Amino acid sequence: MIYYKVKKQFDNAPIIQKKAGYVVKIDIWIRDELYTLKELQRMQKRGVIIPWGYFEIVEIPKNKVYCFFGARFQMGS
Repeated sequence: MIYYKVKKQFDNAPIIQKKAGYVVKIDIWIRDELYTLKELQRMQKRGVIIPWGYFEIVEIPKNKVYCFFGARFQMGS
């Protein structure tokens, strides 16, 4: 499966959302966290600014990923 993996240098970078003309920090990007394209597109539709340069595209089998506290990661990374 194709995932978008947050690059190491963007660990703890703020996730920014536009709300009613204001820019708000809502969370942080986590190093090596995996997102699907649909997840990122859904976030973008809600007003989250997606910095596409923060990600590298990787292909990982579904059975080689795990979730920890709601974040998805590759096994063995």
